[in-house]
Amino acid sequence: MYNLHETDVEYPVKMWLYRDICVQDFNLNFGPPRTDSCLTCYRLAAQLSNLDLQDVQRSKLLTQKEMHVRKADSSHKHLNADVKKSKDTSASLEVLTFDMQQTLLIPYLSHSQAFYQRQLWVYNECGHVCSTDDSYMDKASVVSSEVASAILKVLNELRKKKILPANELILWSDECTGQNKTFFIVALWSYAIQRGFASKTRQRFLVSGHTFLPCDRDFSHIE
Repeated sequence: MYNLHETDVEYPVKMWLYRDICVQDFNLNFGPPRTDSCLTCYRLAAQLSNLDLQDVQRSKLLTQKEMHVRKADSSHKHLNADVKKSKDTSASLEVLTFDMQQTLLIPYLSHSQAFYQRQLWVYNECGHVCSTDDSYMDKASVVSSEVASAILKVLNELRKKKILPANELILWSDECTGQNKTFFIVALWSYAIQRGFASKTRQRFLVSGHTFLPCDRDFSHIE
């Protein structure tokens, strides 16, 4: 922010003054974009707000909450470690994250009459290649077979660009049972090995409600 301040303002202030103003006058906070809300966190917070809880019950709920948050943090640490390994050219490891964006209305119109007219709902599946930070978008429905087809298109593109084959292909997604935990997806990984995309595939999941993936950054540009 200060670098932008220096380039955009004719007479920029010193760094220490800029920081003091931001912290003391504005108290700005930064964090990742908000994605899915966690039902587990909401449920535990609602139960803990009950004033009639006994100490034993409150202690048990606090333990559940701590274990849930630890599990979510651990999954993100594993994701970050895999992404870091994928950027190492000697590792022969590729990491692909995939996720479905919230439904989009097409066409996107701002005038008031658009609220009363029927529009098209578009489902957008994203595959994010972590070694290059490239993203591939494809129209797909929530049916797992279409999700698998969209991912297969990404794998074919990576083979054309000589990014694949790799010794190991790690795929990260959320825990949506209907989309990502089905026979079609498992069959896709078997097919990927048979066709030589990778010698080994591994699918990993982030904890439900704490599924901020690199795909969400790509979605934010569209939204």
